[in-house]
Amino acid sequence: MIFGVFSNSFSPESTKYEKLWYAIFLLLVFVYGIIVIISPLTAPVCHIPLPDPPPAYQNHDYAIDMCRKVRYAILGGMTKWECDMCTRVLVSMACGSLVGWERRRADRPAGI
Repeated sequence: MIFGVFSNSFSPESTKYEKLWYAIFLLLVFVYGIIVIISPLTAPVCHIPLPDPPPAYQNHDYAIDMCRKVRYAILGGMTKWECDMCTRVLVSMACGSLVGWERRRADRPAGI
């Protein structure tokens, strides 16, 4: 069943193992995409205390999170920073896709 869905996307020379590998990889990308999207809701509260005293050059507009580099199982083994970066990549891909779709729909080539 799975191989029939992907049959049009592969060359006739590709094996079932290659198709299975790509299906597993697609599933992992989908699962991690969902984890990244809901990471602000599921990320645990930091348990590491702030250093005492805080640095004198501290930016008051930036919230210090000592757990930013700690890996969490609920985030799929990623850190909060990695989830933030993946969220930015997903949002930029979505915005780029919207722009490309709009340009294609209006039959106007993108570029200079």
